[in-house]
Amino acid sequence: MHKSIFVSSTFRDFQTERNLIQNQVELQVNERLREIRVSFVDLRWGIDTSLLESESGSRKVLDVCLDEIDRCQPPMVVILGYRYGWIPSQTLVETTANRYALNLDDLEKSVTALEIEYGALADPARLKNTLFYFREIQGTPPADFLPEDAAHAARLETLKNRIRQLTGDRVRTYTLRWEQDQLLGAEAFADMLCQDLAEILQPQWDLYDAMTPFQKELQTHENYMQEKAAVFRAR
Repeated sequence: MHKSIFVSSTFRDFQTERNLIQNQVELQVNERLREIRVSFVDLRWGIDTSLLESESGSRKVLDVCLDEIDRCQPPMVVILGYRYGWIPSQTLVETTANRYALNLDDLEKSVTALEIEYGALADPARLKNTLFYFREIQGTPPADFLPEDAAHAARLETLKNRIRQLTGDRVRTYTLRWEQDQLLGAEAFADMLCQDLAEILQPQWDLYDAMTPFQKELQTHENYMQEKAAVFRAR
């Protein structure tokens, strides 16, 4: 049984956490759950960011992000720091929202915010299976970790407040230290994420472990069908 888990965050300021997810969390979760194979979708290597300079390229980037969310099975992992992220044109956001049946009250949203809206906030079932982590940093990190400007900071705070209102006490906050030109203490975040994922996936593993070999084979085919159907778009 395989699960692909989508990781949503801004890119430049979350290299440390994303590397730990790929190199440590994935291994630990798979060792713990055994027959459930978990992998994380990290689009740092899947999207050519030079495409962002054109409207058609930007549309392709958004399509890749939202299609990957559809392809992945819950849970989804959301990590937010101090940056809101790149904001596409409102025309492109509106076109994308219409194509994916996403109702938005504001079209000035970053790609990260759109991922969160589509993959979690717009659907109670998806929201229930999303893990949210807010990061604080002690010390003075470089500009790449700080808000783009006051407008971006305000939009990020609005997004965080909405997440808090919809999830209650489910948001986890962790603190890293900026020392010697690097972030320290991220291993505690990796351990927390591993534990949270194991708690969510353990009941599914128990059900899968109790199946007969024939039932497991049927489940494999069902998962494959659902994965392919999730990204189908009628012309």
